[in-house]
Amino acid sequence: MTAAFGERFSGMLLRFRGRTGLSQREIADRIHVHVRSVQLWEAGGSHPNARNLQGLIRLFLKNGAFTNGLEQVEAAALWSAVDEESDRLKVTFDAAWFATLLGGRPRRTGAPRASALPERRQYWGDAPDVTDFLGR
Repeated sequence: MTAAFGERFSGMLLRFRGRTGLSQREIADRIHVHVRSVQLWEAGGSHPNARNLQGLIRLFLKNGAFTNGLEQVEAAALWSAVDEESDRLKVTFDAAWFATLLGGRPRRTGAPRASALPERRQYWGDAPDVTDFLGR
């Protein structure tokens, strides 16, 4: 598990892909990998190399997957997750590279999407007995 978000790479990848609305095939086509690679990454069966991870981060940034104002934190957490879970990544997150990406795109404004907000749960007690309502 990653220290930053307590989430595995596969979970973060699914969450960020969900925010973009892109399919696995669309992601694969845009970062020039086989769709099976994206499927394996999401299943936790393998991890991207540095070049493909940079492509993912670039794509996610371009398509608004990262929370407004937390782009670098979330991108670094994604990189950190791969670094912790895989032996293939030999390069650390390049904050200067990401800053140039961040500087070259228009700033989003407005409230964060619902998927970016923390989930709130409330306990409402035991469920009511609905047997009296059946067959009316």
